[in-house]
Amino acid sequence: MNRLKQFGGFLIAIGVVVGLKFYNKSSDHDDIRAQLVVLCETDKECTAAVDKHFDSCFDDNYSIGGKRRSGGLNQEAFLSCFNTKSGKVHFSTKASEATATATATPPPDTSAATSSAAP
Repeated sequence: MNRLKQFGGFLIAIGVVVGLKFYNKSSDHDDIRAQLVVLCETDKECTAAVDKHFDSCFDDNYSIGGKRRSGGLNQEAFLSCFNTKSGKVHFSTKASEATATATATPPPDTSAATSSAAP
C-alpha cells in the first residue's frame, strides 16, 4: 500500500509539472499576441496578418522545454515564419536586421588581387 501512495504522489507531481509547462505556453501565447496587436494597432494589414498567421508560427517555434530546460519561443524563427507567411516584413529584431544586412552585402571582389599575384 505504501508503494501505491508513492506512485500516486509521483504521478501527481508529474501532472503538476506538465500542467505548469502548458500553462506557461498558453500564458506566453496570450502575452506575445497582445504585444503584437498593440504594435500593429494602426496597421490593418499587420493586424490581419497577426490574426491569420500568429497561431501556426507560435506553435511551430515554441518549445515547452525539457527536464532541465525551461520552455520559450525561438524569436528569430518565429519572426521569420511570421514575415514569410504574411509576405511582408512586419516585425524584426536587431539580430535579424544585422543578419539581413550581412547577407545583403556582397563580399569584396578579390579576383583582381589574386590574379595579379599569380606568375
